[in-house]
Amino acid sequence: MNGSPENISRREFLKAAAVGGLLLSEFVLPASARAALEKLLNSQEYYNETLEELLTRLELAVYESDTEVMWAWVERGGKSYAMNILHKATDRTAHGVNLTPLHEDRAVEKAYLLHTHPAALFLVDPKFPRAKAEQIVRERESRYARIPSSGDIMEMVADRVRLNEMNLKREIKHFVVEPSGVWSYDADLAHPFFKDIFSGTPEGDTQAEMARGNWSLGMTLQGALEDWQERLNGEKGMSEETRKEFIAVFAKEYGVTFSYTPRAAT
Repeated sequence: MNGSPENISRREFLKAAAVGGLLLSEFVLPASARAALEKLLNSQEYYNETLEELLTRLELAVYESDTEVMWAWVERGGKSYAMNILHKATDRTAHGVNLTPLHEDRAVEKAYLLHTHPAALFLVDPKFPRAKAEQIVRERESRYARIPSSGDIMEMVADRVRLNEMNLKREIKHFVVEPSGVWSYDADLAHPFFKDIFSGTPEGDTQAEMARGNWSLGMTLQGALEDWQERLNGEKGMSEETRKEFIAVFAKEYGVTFSYTPRAAT
């Protein structure tokens, strides 16, 4: 993966990468959950690092990797770990390892999922000017955003539902690191938009799977997000006024909350 720890200023802090199978020794898990995670994470690398250090690496990866990069950051017993959870990726989509079994360890205090929307996405966006996309990639700086997708949001919703099913009170967050900055997002399942979240999907799924696969809600969010993606990226890029309007509308109409931190100037 590009954007490796060797490229960041605090590289002396980071320990050498180890594979995820070793990390699992730090967690208290039932045998079935441990076996499932060992199979999934056996060849995935991890680091002992802070959230800020992970975000720094992902900010580099936005411009250094043409495909999405996906990591989980977990805090347990005063220690924090970053795990590479990317399973496979193309120039448009990515799929991560399912970390559901990790929730079996009730001593986990925080579980954050982070992924990138790389600058290279501008190059394959037919609605975005090619010359401007090439400039962003070349100069590694952008006033134009690549906001979270409907799939990103429905994955967060599924995580919320999963924790409710397991009766867990745990801090979870989802992040998208993109060329202009970092978005975090959450969903209020009590909002009227989500009242039919478990309808229209095959019986036998878990509630979390039903939530993630709710096609109707996902398509509604997708249409709204695509419209706002164009509005946010005006002629001169995303303005603070338009961004605040976007955040307010989604909180009111869909129960989806966003927060945004602009990329630090380099």
